[in-house]
Amino acid sequence: MAFRGVKWRTIKGGMADNQFYSSEEAEAILRIATRLQPGAIGRDQLSQNAAELGITAEALAAAEAEYAKSKVAAQQLAEEERLRHQFQDGRDIGWRTHLATYIAVNLLLTLIYFSTSRGDLFWPMFSMFGWGIGLLTHGIVHFSKSIRESEFQTWLHRRRGSELVRQFREQAPLPRPDRAQSADLLLDMLVESGVTDKLELIRYCREATNTSLVEAKIRVDDYEARRQQITS
Repeated sequence: MAFRGVKWRTIKGGMADNQFYSSEEAEAILRIATRLQPGAIGRDQLSQNAAELGITAEALAAAEAEYAKSKVAAQQLAEEERLRHQFQDGRDIGWRTHLATYIAVNLLLTLIYFSTSRGDLFWPMFSMFGWGIGLLTHGIVHFSKSIRESEFQTWLHRRRGSELVRQFREQAPLPRPDRAQSADLLLDMLVESGVTDKLELIRYCREATNTSLVEAKIRVDDYEARRQQITS
């Protein structure tokens, strides 16, 4: 929050009376003072302090709204980072398991070859070569930043969609027609959370409303048609 020039009262330490601070200086001093002062500051006290500094109620309310928005954004960023680490851990486990299995199996085949078929065609090479192509492809996908980010976003959307469906189904049981009609609310939440793939929407709608695949498709088609009418 930016402050205009602030007139500061005399305090302990020899500060001159009627001294003025720039916006940056006032903000830095207040941050330090807030950190040094134990306990929380009430809303009334905050308003009083702001008034003494010449800050209007409108500016204070705008600053509070901006802070609340930044706090929510920081929490969302922290949660996404946590999920990103969880997703990457799963990918790392998959890659290491694939690599270890490739090495173990082909080592076993090589040992069998030297134990039983020495001098014949080195047939384990077919497994090493064929499987190696798959392992190489897996490695390229695993270490590619663009592919990793794309897979993470897909995983994140599916996770959020599944969570919304779970919450929807945990609501008080409703008659089948009512649950089918309330699917529009679920579809709104899914779209707002970033799930835009039609097949995904149909699948989630079917899971949440316990309807058939055809009924779920019809409901998603109707929902998309209504959205197009609203936006057009």
